[in-house]
Amino acid sequence: MITRRRGANETAHKWSSTGDGQYTIEDAARDKPGTTVEIKLREGMDEYLDAWRVRELVKRYSDFIAYPIRFGENGDPPKDDAEPLNTMKALWKRPKNEIKEEEYNEFYTHLTHDHVAPFKAIHLSVEGAVEFKALLFIPKEASFDLLMPNQKFGLNLYVRNVFIGADFDLLLPDYLRFVKGVVDSSDLPLNVSREMLQDDAVIRKIKSNITGKILSTLADIQKDDRKAYETFFSSFGRVLKEGLYSDWENADKLKALFLYPSSFTDGAKPITLKEYVDAMPESQKDIYYLIAEDLETAKQSPHLEALKKHSYDVLFFVDPIDQWIVDNLREFDGKKLIPIDKGTLELGSDEEKAEEKKKLEDATEDYKPLIAFIQEQLKEDIKEVRLSPRLTDSACCLVADENAMSASMERMMRAMKQEVPKQLRLLELNPAHPLLERMKAMLAADRDDPKLKDYVDLLYGQALLSEGSALKDPRRFTQLVADMMARA
Repeated sequence: MITRRRGANETAHKWSSTGDGQYTIEDAARDKPGTTVEIKLREGMDEYLDAWRVRELVKRYSDFIAYPIRFGENGDPPKDDAEPLNTMKALWKRPKNEIKEEEYNEFYTHLTHDHVAPFKAIHLSVEGAVEFKALLFIPKEASFDLLMPNQKFGLNLYVRNVFIGADFDLLLPDYLRFVKGVVDSSDLPLNVSREMLQDDAVIRKIKSNITGKILSTLADIQKDDRKAYETFFSSFGRVLKEGLYSDWENADKLKALFLYPSSFTDGAKPITLKEYVDAMPESQKDIYYLIAEDLETAKQSPHLEALKKHSYDVLFFVDPIDQWIVDNLREFDGKKLIPIDKGTLELGSDEEKAEEKKKLEDATEDYKPLIAFIQEQLKEDIKEVRLSPRLTDSACCLVADENAMSASMERMMRAMKQEVPKQLRLLELNPAHPLLERMKAMLAADRDDPKLKDYVDLLYGQALLSEGSALKDPRRFTQLVADMMARA
């Protein structure tokens, strides 16, 4: 390389190296300011003399260098009017107010080869403790491999307009892997590698800034264009929820971004946790939710009955990932999240709770023989039989212990071929249901009446079906239903 600084009496210098870590510098002759770089190729590297190969390398690594790169034909120096191989247009370096939407869309297509315009472009310029510029894009549609394991993701990294590499996942948390774009840093060396960046403080600061900007942008869209946000969340909400499991620093911001169907809207319109809290009646102190495999199962659950009676809304957690993050979603805005199919459910004011407790105690004494009989018949399948404060219309339901695995989680684990210990749940009975009155009278009349055992099996089967679980003996259940219909 021969270079000469601008100035009348400046001397040119020659820098030489064979690439072995050693180099020499000596005086040289050059008649005008500038730099000439001469590269000698090793044997077998002739492809780097071809115009197409040079053009490909320039496009890949130096497309946004602010100076024109031209190619000379037949060993001659390139002409000044020859078309540059690089575009020299680093879009992220230009002011936002000078860039048209069409330019963003064109750059997004160039970057991702996605011909559908992006959902949102985020232009970011940060100065201070760390200095970088970024141009980020949220796609309109999820890619087919978004949920596949070992999927490559990340942003393209540039250092002072020079391309360093693609898919730098260190610049994004996993749960924002759907975001595409470029980051250009002035604080990193040009010879940086992925290994060097593993524990780099600059990269950590860049990642933190980018994450915060994306989350705040999504919050703004949720506030200003709810319909568009709901479309976004239907495509990327499942991935976004992963952040609650891994990003404690931004947990509150993430919780505010989540949308859930609820019983008040019959699942038709998803709501945020804040909207749920804002609509809570004065007597309600907690946020109630129900986990189910799908929306229809949740909407038909008997566990909703008492909450409907008190005009309490229930959030439906029907996304598979909800099963995994629910333990990290313990509270919002000072309100605890309570599953309606676990533990003991107490609703209403203190007076209402006391009144309900007294009614259950009296009813339990009245139904004590029937409760003991059902408990004996189902001792291998259930942990306990008790009267329920949850039911107003249905005869029965199954309830898990407060800290036990939910029925839906158990089914999911078994579907994944995981070994799961048998979960014994509680069978809760509605003391106001006519069926319980009938069974109590049958027991008092004839404890050995075979129909009583059939009714117990039907009752348990009904509870299994209502929670979405498989019947223990489908053939026997259908026979008992047919016999009962025939007698009727």
